[in-house]
Amino acid sequence: MLAIQINQLTYQFPDAAEPLFSLPHLTVNSRERVAIIGPNGTGKSTLLKLLAANADSRITEHGKIGYVPQLKDFSSESGGEQVKREIFDALGEQPEILLLDEPSANLDLLNQHWLARELGRFAGTLVVVSHDETLLAQPFDQIVVFGGPTVTVFTGDYAAYRQAEATKAAHAEAAYHDYVEKKKALEVQVQKRLQQAHRLKKGNTRKLSASDRKSFGMTSHDKLEKKKASTAMALARRIDRMVPPDRVEKEAPLHFQDLNAPQLAGHTMLRVNGWTVMRGKKMLIQNIQLKIPAGQRVAITGPNQAGKTSFFQDVLSRPDHGVWWNPLTRVGYFAQDLDTLDRQQTVMQNVAGHSYQDVHLIRNLLAGLGFPPAQWDQSAGTLSGGEQVKVNLARVLVGDYNLLMLDEPTNYLDLNAIEALAAFLENYPGTLLLISHDQAFVKRVAQQTYTIRDQRLVDPARTAPVHLTDEKKLLLQHQIDTLVMDPDADIAEIRALRRQLADR
Repeated sequence: MLAIQINQLTYQFPDAAEPLFSLPHLTVNSRERVAIIGPNGTGKSTLLKLLAANADSRITEHGKIGYVPQLKDFSSESGGEQVKREIFDALGEQPEILLLDEPSANLDLLNQHWLARELGRFAGTLVVVSHDETLLAQPFDQIVVFGGPTVTVFTGDYAAYRQAEATKAAHAEAAYHDYVEKKKALEVQVQKRLQQAHRLKKGNTRKLSASDRKSFGMTSHDKLEKKKASTAMALARRIDRMVPPDRVEKEAPLHFQDLNAPQLAGHTMLRVNGWTVMRGKKMLIQNIQLKIPAGQRVAITGPNQAGKTSFFQDVLSRPDHGVWWNPLTRVGYFAQDLDTLDRQQTVMQNVAGHSYQDVHLIRNLLAGLGFPPAQWDQSAGTLSGGEQVKVNLARVLVGDYNLLMLDEPTNYLDLNAIEALAAFLENYPGTLLLISHDQAFVKRVAQQTYTIRDQRLVDPARTAPVHLTDEKKLLLQHQIDTLVMDPDADIAEIRALRRQLADR
């Protein structure tokens, strides 16, 4: 049974010179699952809004629609709690078509597992906008790809799409290599013919082979010279007519300026001995024992509100009471709500003004984060909120620091920007402390991972999982989820269970 059909959909903002996107055709059958991917600002959320409104003649939908937009302005509850509640409410309406925009963006690991479980149980048609590779690894029937003027549709799951793109890139690279080799061979022939014509003009035939004479069927110097020159010109015209095939641009290697890495090698950058993170009278993490060697990339994971950001804030603001920094440490700190931009300056001035890194590295990073050269001279004050966050991130990444503390740097980055950030951090010669709920990103970037469990910062690789505690947490979460779905539930009981869950 047909759930969604789109025919010749073009969307253009009223004051825009060009369409935002054009989607020639999309057919989604009942119970199919569709993932929508692509760079920020290309129209993914706009398409979801059009589907939710169901008011465009070019879009046909059959069934009750549930829609959860991307949430950015949070109330007093955490972003993860609000996103989860919105998804709960949408599922509670029992829609036949469920539209989700970045549903995992603010969910911690436990709630990401919850989301995967709930989406697996959902029996209707699912359309998801996401940059989360862990979520995209779930079974999907189609991948809708934004990025160019025309939206493309791939039949298959995300893994198959990635493989197809890799194969296409390999074929494009082979075709380009073949083009270069053929062009070089023709250019050699042009030079050879021109040199022969030049020698003939001077009357020097010693280097002209008998086979050349025979092939032209003549012995006159003038005629032979003209023939050689004519052949050279024909080959040159052939070169001019050659059209280079499309080529996938390769990322230029990153070359960092000295960050005191040789001087710090083998030394400790940060040591925490017995520090306890408190907020008011509530203990978040107790008796932290941590040593960060120079050059190490370390991730801190754990549930929302477990104390990850508070831990970062404490070690930055309290260089005593069990917190010791190497005197040579220069810390660059990024958080989503931390704004250090000069809005009168351009993007490039904001990023390069406090950096000793090579301008080529800075340009590569900005391009990777989604800033084309045309935006480098744009004033920071004219950027969108999300773009300003990315400039703040770039400013920290290439600043005069040798230890980076990044708190959820991938939030709202698109897949291309996440890839660029991961490549940057993999090559970063300094030290990294990272907070992230993006499982794929952490797995790729971090060399060491610590997690907050039962109010302690532990190394999961060295600590046996506490199955009983995890089961109790899941049971409590299930009780909360059931009560949230019940309109007659006691709010006080839900709050008490949430406090009990937070205390475990």
